[in-house]
Amino acid sequence: MPDWKEEISKHVASLNLTPQRETEIVDELSQHLDDRYHELLADGAASEEAFHRSLAELGEGNSLAHKLRRLERAVPADSVILRESGSRNLVAGVWRDLRYGVRAIRLRLFLFQCC
Repeated sequence: MPDWKEEISKHVASLNLTPQRETEIVDELSQHLDDRYHELLADGAASEEAFHRSLAELGEGNSLAHKLRRLERAVPADSVILRESGSRNLVAGVWRDLRYGVRAIRLRLFLFQCC
C-alpha cells in the first residue's frame, strides 16, 4: 500500500502551516487518495497505475500547494472584531437574521400548504 502521507507532505511543506493544520490536511487527503486508489484497483487497474492516477487526480506538481495556499487565505479567522459602532452593527445583523428567519418560515409554511 502506498504511503500517501509522505507524498502529500512533500506538496504541503511549502505552505508553512501549523503542525496541527498540516496534520489535518495530510490525514484528509491521504484518506481521499487511499479511497481513490482502492476504487481504481477494484476497477481493474494495476497497483502502479492506480497509484499514479490517484496522485494525478489530486493534482500534479505545485498545483496542490497553490490550491491549498489560496484556500487557507480564503478561510476567515474565528475572531469577531467590533468597531466603535460595533453594537449598532451587531443589532443590525441580528435584525437582518430575524427577518431572514421569518421569511424562511413563511416560505416553508406556504410550500407545506401547497403540497
